[in-house]
Amino acid sequence: MANIAKDRFVYMPSIDRSIMTRISISEASIYPGFCYQHDNDLFQKLDNVNNIDFDNDFFTQLETRTLSSEISHIKRTIISLEVLLKNLSLQYETSTSSFLQKFNNEFYIKKVSYTGFSCSESSINKIKTTILKKIENAKGNLLFLNQEFLSSDNVIGQGVVFEKIIPIAFSGLCSIQLEDHVANILINCLPYKTQTIVSLHFSESDAHSIQSFLSAFDLADENSLLRLIEILAVRGTRNLFFNIDYWNSLGTNIQKMFLCDFKNIEKSCINEAIDYSFLAWNWNNKESNK
Repeated sequence: MANIAKDRFVYMPSIDRSIMTRISISEASIYPGFCYQHDNDLFQKLDNVNNIDFDNDFFTQLETRTLSSEISHIKRTIISLEVLLKNLSLQYETSTSSFLQKFNNEFYIKKVSYTGFSCSESSINKIKTTILKKIENAKGNLLFLNQEFLSSDNVIGQGVVFEKIIPIAFSGLCSIQLEDHVANILINCLPYKTQTIVSLHFSESDAHSIQSFLSAFDLADENSLLRLIEILAVRGTRNLFFNIDYWNSLGTNIQKMFLCDFKNIEKSCINEAIDYSFLAWNWNNKESNK
């Protein structure tokens, strides 16, 4: 994260408001998954700023941290949605009762009572249905991660270390929507000094579908790899960060198209193409771009 930060700050796209939010790298990259000592022990190689050995241990630590962060995020999401659902029901019942009491008191003189008043019940039920669907999806993702990644040895990893750097970092769980099922990939894109590390982990059961998707890209070719990174970035995960100066250097139309796509991330999937480009290699080194 520090590789793309400006004065220890980065931009994070906001889905709710379709804008970029300035956030510190400490806030962007830390999650309450492990205590300080265990975090150091588990991710020693990953956090070594002088590491030059991108071996299996490095990519395993990268997968473990992303997996742990994703599980922690999903659990917090489920708890928040369940609390929201409970409070919504309580507040609706309370507000309805108080409204009816006030309404009936005002019209009591006319001997009119509307104790069966429920004009907003259908809209409340729609909101409840949406929340319940989100909870169901989150629990499904949590079950998938536990069964396919935590409790299984059948995880396939594919990593690329490219000798150029890009102005974004992202990680998380993303999906490929197919005709018969959804294939999931745990993704990482990490600018590291003068290199970019792209890591993909997926279950053996999804291997055929994901390899079919990846076959459209030549990971050894810088232009093809950049195109894959762009698609993963805009359609893959909410956990994405931009270098501030680089984002501000993009044209207004590109910014609008990116934010529009990012806002609709829950309705899209990574095997949908994008018709614009927003990344560049070695963005922070003018000499290497000549």
